[in-house]
Amino acid sequence: MSESIRQGLFRGAAWTLAMRWVLRLIGLVSVIILARLLTPADLGLVAMATLVTAFTANFSQLGAQQLLIRRRDINRDTINAAWTIHVIQGFFVSAVVLLAAPWAARYFGDPRVAPILYVLALVPLVRGFRSIGPVLARREFDFSPDFLTQVIGSLAVFCITVALVLWLRDYWAIVYGSVLGAMVAVAASYRLHPYRATPSIRHLGPYLRFAASIVPLRIARFGNTRGGVLVAGGIASPAQFGLFNLAFVLADLLGKEMVDPLSRGLYPGYSRLGSDRARLAGVFAEVLNACAALLLPAGVGLALVASDFVTVVLGQQWQGSVPFIRWLALAGALGGINYLMSMHILIAAGHEAR
Repeated sequence: MSESIRQGLFRGAAWTLAMRWVLRLIGLVSVIILARLLTPADLGLVAMATLVTAFTANFSQLGAQQLLIRRRDINRDTINAAWTIHVIQGFFVSAVVLLAAPWAARYFGDPRVAPILYVLALVPLVRGFRSIGPVLARREFDFSPDFLTQVIGSLAVFCITVALVLWLRDYWAIVYGSVLGAMVAVAASYRLHPYRATPSIRHLGPYLRFAASIVPLRIARFGNTRGGVLVAGGIASPAQFGLFNLAFVLADLLGKEMVDPLSRGLYPGYSRLGSDRARLAGVFAEVLNACAALLLPAGVGLALVASDFVTVVLGQQWQGSVPFIRWLALAGALGGINYLMSMHILIAAGHEAR
């Protein structure tokens, strides 16, 4: 392995680990504060709505940024085409969420889901316009713009949401905080990188062919990780679903959310090694071993202290989530290992269609 690629891999791992710890700390503090200030029914209601937006986003994630990083030769047209696809994707997701809102309200058995979705539909629309600059920086192993964009966006969501919760004292604080936080993140992405994309429909073909392979992979991944949550939302009350979803979020912090940024950071290096399968396999084996050694003890540990954790950190109103936490913590650790083996490494190796 060339020294530049090795250094790029280490830089990517270091940046994304730092980013993950910062983002997860923000996320954990946010969960704790919201759990203290809101009821399980409030959080469950918002979680029902966000399930719809998450599913729609996965269905339409065309992978333009990933292909842009993997491609050997790029020019302004190919860069602008990737940005254009992202904008179109944002409009599409927003439109589908708006159309699905009444149906979602009937499925979840609560009419309040629809107006929440009408507002949350703004989030993918806004995010669709974020700068392609941080992606170009990642391609050259410069992860600071991506790091700062995500951290600034998460901090904005956290600060705005907490301020609104203290003022409104209901679930609308989370909804408004998500929209305003997305706006801040998009603004930060342009402030942190000088590249300015323009709409372009040239060179869309490779991106669309890549999307035909990547979209089924994302849908399958969503069904594997969130399918059970979607079913639970349809049969549980908002309060019951709030308890279940909190356990799922905590488990996700120990699983997919832990390894996803690491995998993203390693992806540019994986892509450079895509043609050398032996070296790619060696690097991936080292990453897999390290992650398994971290995730499995964390999952077992949370399962063992679930009752004490809920009592001390979240409060007595969340005691009903303890049985869920015990099982989902173990599932989250195993799911994180599975995610590491089934997403970025397959795309970097050119096996996204398999």
